[in-house]
Amino acid sequence: MSQENKIVQSWEVKPAQPDPTAALQELQTQAVLAQVAESEDKTLGIQCMALFPVWERGNYVEGDVRTDPDTGYPYECIVTHDSIINSGDDWTIKNRALWSAWHSRKKEYALPWEKPETGTSGIYHVGEYMIWTDGTVKKCLRDTNFSPEEYPADWEDAE
Repeated sequence: MSQENKIVQSWEVKPAQPDPTAALQELQTQAVLAQVAESEDKTLGIQCMALFPVWERGNYVEGDVRTDPDTGYPYECIVTHDSIINSGDDWTIKNRALWSAWHSRKKEYALPWEKPETGTSGIYHVGEYMIWTDGTVKKCLRDTNFSPEEYPADWEDAE
């Protein structure tokens, strides 16, 4: 019997390489979240808000951070909830009983005024800034859930 020359081709299955950009973004996000979680000052989180995922319906636990799809501003989940099962309009990132706004302690990163939920969720703390409805930046002088119109003594114009 004669031996024929054969070309043999073999295949090797290798695991897909992780996307380094996505991995780096996840590491950056986790580092920012760890720093922000340890501090009442949310300025760093506001500075890095592009790192956070955009809110979409899903399951959220306290401490999750998402950005509003309309504004891009970050919010922190304050009540564990499922916005898939609870699909009404009041189960979105716009609900201040579920999501708390962040405020900056640097005027350069002030975000527009948002009325805090009753109680302590989203209140403005001493030294935090916001952009009032007339476009001026205001600095909080005392922990408050009142606006400059409701209680002017709690606010001053930022310098």
